[in-house]
Amino acid sequence: MNNRRVVITGMGVVTPLGNDLETFWGSLKNGVSGIRRIEAFDTTNYETKIAGEVRELAGRAREKKLKPEEYTGATFSISNLGMFGIDEFTAVINPPEAAILAVGRIEPKPVVIEGEVRVRRRMRITMSCDHRVIDGATGAAFLKTLVGTLENPLALVW
Repeated sequence: MNNRRVVITGMGVVTPLGNDLETFWGSLKNGVSGIRRIEAFDTTNYETKIAGEVRELAGRAREKKLKPEEYTGATFSISNLGMFGIDEFTAVINPPEAAILAVGRIEPKPVVIEGEVRVRRRMRITMSCDHRVIDGATGAAFLKTLVGTLENPLALVW
């Protein structure tokens, strides 16, 4: 099974996350952020191995030498237009994928915390789901988990 699925290019990030929903949801349940399923190597060095794969794929993406099977056939993608200053957008699902996450820019915003207005960094994310595969409640549960992870990343290691 080929799970090499994170590609960073100058125009954005191509992130097919796995070949089936079971892989994707299973990776989330195992404390992995969903970028890929980790099972084929010793997890004590998984960050280094993923980083190496990302560098290698990103290099080939910049050189336009990726094979279609390295960026197609997944179930989930992430589209990041935040790096272009876009606040929010609705991403269109890439068939046969089940969903796509749209990531906007991070910017300081006034928020009310315990009755006081403070400035905090905020980012808008939206998710488009193919409701034949993922119903709205499942998509909402995923977003809740994602937001919790982004707000408390140390929870991944505890």
